[in-house]
Amino acid sequence: MNLLLKKLLLLLTLLFSTLLYADGEDISISISDVSANENSGTMTFTITISEAPILPITVDYSTLNGTATAGDDYVVKSDWLLFGAGISERNFEIELLDDTIYEGNENFYIQISTTETGYSTLNNGTGTIVDNELAPLEIRSNNQSITEGDSATNDLRFKFYLNRIAPVGGVTITYNTSDNTATAGEDYNSTSGTVTIPEGESYVYVYVPIIGDLAPELQERFYLNLANTDVGTLKTTQVRGYINDNDAIEVDITSSSVQEGNIGDTNQMQFKIFLADNKAYPLDTPLTISYQTGDGSTPTATANSDYAHKSGTVTFNKGEIEKFVYVDIIGDDDIEENEYIKMSITGEHIINYSSQNRIINDDGSYPSIAFDDNSFSILEGDSEQRSLEFNLTLTQPALAGATFHYETRDGTAETNGSDYSHTYGDKSIAVESTKVTISVPILGDTDIESDESFYLKISNLTNLNLLNSDQTTGTIINDDGSYPNLTFTTNSYSVMEGDSGQVDLNFTMTLDQPALAGSSFDYHTENITADGSSDYDTIDTKTHIFSGGESNITIPIKVNGDTAVESDESFSLIINNEKNLTISEMQNPIGTIINDDGSYPTISFTGSSYLIEEGNLGTKELNITLSLDAPAFAETSIDYYTEDITAQDSSSSSKDGDYDVAVGTLIIPEGNTTASILVTINGDRNIEPDEKFYIYLHNPVNLKTTVKKADATIQNDDEHNDDPFTCDDTMYLSSSIKRGSLETGKMWLHKIDTEKTPFGFEVMDDFGDLKLYNALAYSGKDNYIYGLFKNELVKLTQTGKVVSLGEVTGLPPILTD
Repeated sequence: MNLLLKKLLLLLTLLFSTLLYADGEDISISISDVSANENSGTMTFTITISEAPILPITVDYSTLNGTATAGDDYVVKSDWLLFGAGISERNFEIELLDDTIYEGNENFYIQISTTETGYSTLNNGTGTIVDNELAPLEIRSNNQSITEGDSATNDLRFKFYLNRIAPVGGVTITYNTSDNTATAGEDYNSTSGTVTIPEGESYVYVYVPIIGDLAPELQERFYLNLANTDVGTLKTTQVRGYINDNDAIEVDITSSSVQEGNIGDTNQMQFKIFLADNKAYPLDTPLTISYQTGDGSTPTATANSDYAHKSGTVTFNKGEIEKFVYVDIIGDDDIEENEYIKMSITGEHIINYSSQNRIINDDGSYPSIAFDDNSFSILEGDSEQRSLEFNLTLTQPALAGATFHYETRDGTAETNGSDYSHTYGDKSIAVESTKVTISVPILGDTDIESDESFYLKISNLTNLNLLNSDQTTGTIINDDGSYPNLTFTTNSYSVMEGDSGQVDLNFTMTLDQPALAGSSFDYHTENITADGSSDYDTIDTKTHIFSGGESNITIPIKVNGDTAVESDESFSLIINNEKNLTISEMQNPIGTIINDDGSYPTISFTGSSYLIEEGNLGTKELNITLSLDAPAFAETSIDYYTEDITAQDSSSSSKDGDYDVAVGTLIIPEGNTTASILVTINGDRNIEPDEKFYIYLHNPVNLKTTVKKADATIQNDDEHNDDPFTCDDTMYLSSSIKRGSLETGKMWLHKIDTEKTPFGFEVMDDFGDLKLYNALAYSGKDNYIYGLFKNELVKLTQTGKVVSLGEVTGLPPILTD
């Protein structure tokens, strides 16, 4: 197509598309992203128009470099495509240039554009050229660290790894260690040599032994040098090994509580300053720690009133673990709270900088105070002011200076001048008194209202303890009559839906006395199984206002008729926000739309239990059969899933895998009256009890269900066997007790003497012990296990059968008792 024809097409398109698309949204043009191997020759892109054009249009495209370069990786191209009327998709190709250089995956872009009116481009396309050369072989390693230990050596492991698997012949690396702050022979063992990463593998480990000690020291490090390789490039030539010290000195402090004592007593509080983990101080240079007492947390002891202030130092010499500091306590005869002293320490290596404990009061306790009841009440009255009295009692006569703060707080009663007066203050209790009264003014009225309540709280107790709750309730009892009570006549209402049009489902309510003028309530519907957009006319929120004098009311809800076979459906009517009314507890009745167009088929299991033998190898299918009491409708289905009882499914490696999980949706073709669910059973040779699992049905569509689960039994078909046994010198065993010393916790290597009956056990270590107790032997030829049980020699088959081979005489009591 020449340039003149292209211009002509553009002109025609502009003339017509200006009319067609002037008032509409733009039609989008997009291009695909594509990837292809470098040596594939070409890459094909697709340009797509979201709506096929009515008239021909053109789309321009051109290449643009990304990480790929035109001329090196692909051939530059700039062109256009013609989309004829009704054509929404066209392809074009970009030529790729292959090479033998590894460069990784690269990309370039395709820009698309059009001058057509009513069209817009969504994106540019990305072309990814996948490199087909192997990356150059590279060898790397990383720094590693380890905690040193106390005496033995621990290995610090380094990983030498490749950027791809090793080629034929493997990769050999030469390495050696060198000192930094760590010293070979003292902190680690010098190591050198070669390691090979085998063909097909990508890494190998090198180990450097680290020498443990008890000396506190800083973190130390050494170098592991990658010196040479026979293949590839060493991208890492040196890494560090860090040795972390585990012998740090840590200073801690603790304390003990102490009785205060009386005037003239000399009680002391003990503070212990010590080294953590019960480690002795290891250095020749002494460690000095400073200490100083201070007032602790609330309730706080006061220096030189409750205790004698003290400061000083303690010194740890080599081999010492702990030091004690004693603080003198100043006794008195005052009743007071337990009070806290704190001691702070400063110096090196400290992990806890202070400790505190109590001076325990031993002069008796303050009286405790409590409200006489958890609720107080009074009739409100009509207009006069009354007082609601709150009474409190002390457990013993009050001491001088006993006080507390009190204050009221709104509940349903309010202090805005209508129910009671806000009351607060500080109450002083006379010495020797055991009773306290707080009066709160109550404001009467003639309004019909509910009983209302508020709270009285006490706080900031001085020379007093709180016995139980710090708050009680005051109730103002209404004495002006009660509001009418609204009650539904039943908790469930229903109506036949009909085939078309609408019918009313009426919710009826009664009042136990005539309604007050202006009283009201809100109501709305909520779906249960019925749909408010199709089965009935949903009500978001409406308010019913009484004119006065009514004793009953009906709320109609419009129900939509249809001819669809479906279950009975329901919704609820919610009543709330009542005003000058009370509502009975039954305030959310159910409305049921009764289906009158037939019913769905009922699906059920053909039995309550299913049985299958497990088999020894491979799998079997257990057919869970179901039946319908009528032919299935179109689009009939039900979901199912299995659940373990004693059988275990194969969903994880920690389970036995007796059967495969079965879960999914069973589609039942229209007209069918039977269906099946297949469960895969996995065979084995294990001797085990019969095992069970459940199969559940749920989420029926165009179906009804009665029984929703059945059980399935996998019947064991494996038995014990007792094949002949031939013993030879290939059998070995180990024991946990040596004769003579009776040492335990060690393993000693033995073999069976096949010339003796019962078999003799011969010791194979070099300690000269000739007999063995509590031994087990295993034969790899026939899978028998032989062992001593007390004084009896037994064998166990691979299926768990135990066979006695007779008694072994001369065994010590440690085995036979």
